[in-house]
Amino acid sequence: AIYKLSHDGFKLAVSDGSAAQGLPVHSTRMVLVDRRGQIRGYYDATEAEAITKLLADTNHLLREQPK
Repeated sequence: AIYKLSHDGFKLAVSDGSAAQGLPVHSTRMVLVDRRGQIRGYYDATEAEAITKLLADTNHLLREQPK
């Protein structure tokens, strides 16, 4: 379920873990999704500036009126 959501839903690089001691390999990107399930942005979780932007975008999204 997580693999399918990451790969097919969020379009992120992901592996089933067969090559890495059985541990899943996943992207370092975070995805901001609105309440309708629409992807609003991708953010590199290893970059401080990207995390700052993610937090700002999340706050903006939380202030939007539901449709």
